[in-house]
Amino acid sequence: EAKNRGEPWGSVVIQGKAASGSYISHIDLSGVSIAQRNLIQYPGQLNIHDVDSFQLVHCTISNNSVGDDALHVAYSQGEIKNCEFKNTAFDAMDMDIVDVSVSDSMFLNIGNDAIDLMNSKTVINNVNIVGSGDKCISVGEASQVIIQNSHLENCQMGIAVKDQSIAQLDNIEFLIEPGNAI
Repeated sequence: EAKNRGEPWGSVVIQGKAASGSYISHIDLSGVSIAQRNLIQYPGQLNIHDVDSFQLVHCTISNNSVGDDALHVAYSQGEIKNCEFKNTAFDAMDMDIVDVSVSDSMFLNIGNDAIDLMNSKTVINNVNIVGSGDKCISVGEASQVIIQNSHLENCQMGIAVKDQSIAQLDNIEFLIEPGNAI
């Protein structure tokens, strides 16, 4: 949390091949901001970039008000499991050019997309998304995704598959308010 209550603070960055094998567990990030270093932009509260393997488990990421993402993963391979994303102003999870699995996780009250994929290979299993200002899951820019055993509720759009992407869906429960799109 911020030293000065209500003020955003820096960003957490895990970057580079030397960080491969990182295991991040039981953290709670709230009210974090963004960062830039050596001309590299870090648009999330937590950023994992260019890491060959990582695990993010039993974490809570919430209340971002600065930057585009609560979690930003790029050029990496890994696993996100048993995490909770809540009360984000923008995207909860943005993944660019990754091979990452997301399982047993919860997304609540997301300002934009709950999960946003670009040119990624992803397996999403047993996620619960409740309330998203845009898409529950956005599959774009030639991504390949398997989404299974998940509940998607009250998003402006359930799942968007675009830009030469492929999505395989199995056992997805949609609960959409009238006027929104599946």
